[in-house]
Amino acid sequence: MFNAIVASRILDSLQDGPVSCQDIMDVHALLLMGYRSFMIGDEVCFHREKLLLACDILQALFSRKKV
Repeated sequence: MFNAIVASRILDSLQDGPVSCQDIMDVHALLLMGYRSFMIGDEVCFHREKLLLACDILQALFSRKKV
């Protein structure tokens, strides 16, 4: 497990519409690498609905991975 925060355009596709499979796989890969702290980008955070969806996606991925 890392003490680092991942802040590399996490779930960035939410800016333009539905989340992409690529974004989900990126987060999943980061979880498998041991990351546990994610920073969601400004453009997603500026919109409440998109931020809540991003949090739901992260929660679903975290619950699939036994942390």
